Amino acid sequence: MLRGADGELTWDESNDYICTTLNKHQFNGQHWNPFLNVIYQILSDKLLDKDGKKIIGLGNYGENLNILKPISSLAATGTGFIYYFQDTNEPWDVMQEDSIDKEDRIAFAIEKVTKLVKENMKT
Repeated sequence: MLRGADGELTWDESNDYICTTLNKHQFNGQHWNPFLNVIYQILSDKLLDKDGKKIIGLGNYGENLNILKPISSLAATGTGFIYYFQDTNEPWDVMQEDSIDKEDRIAFAIEKVTKLVKENMKT
């Protein structure tokens, strides 16, 4: 979940699943949502278009995970993710009990993003 040599995680006090990976020790530099970062690291070389180009991307300043097939994005939340497509958004909540994940939220998102991309590669 850490990218930089001096990286550290910071948490939002409102929810243990809302956190940020800092490349250094301050927010004015590169930073990512650690869940989106891991999803990106796992899928970036696996989900490629017909020309071998990456279909997903993650900016360096807290951006959503960008998906190019279809053009959409994914944001992390305290209960899972929000999938943004055109003018809509869809919550992708992981199963929780007493505010604790009962399933692996990264595996959950990887499965949904992979399925989404593969369905849109056919069209």
